[in-house]
Amino acid sequence: MIRHFLFFIILGFAFRTQAADEIALVGVGDIWHFTNATTAHPAPRNWQKPSFIPQKWPQGGSGFGDTGYGENTLLKPLPGDWHNLLIRR
Repeated sequence: MIRHFLFFIILGFAFRTQAADEIALVGVGDIWHFTNATTAHPAPRNWQKPSFIPQKWPQGGSGFGDTGYGENTLLKPLPGDWHNLLIRR
């Protein structure tokens, strides 16, 4: 009996599917604050804490990039090095 029970549990997981929008944590186009961190312009020490308010950071819709091929927010106009992108809701 235990074997049959385990078989059905495993079978259930094997055929379980979800659409991508059912598990998305960030909706396309959701508004976020963002900035870059460079050696010359390091990240604020407390930027990851819930109490941090990124008032001076630019805002843009999710879908960040620098190619112009469908991104909601282009990063090219901002100065500096984009190796570190900081994003806050």
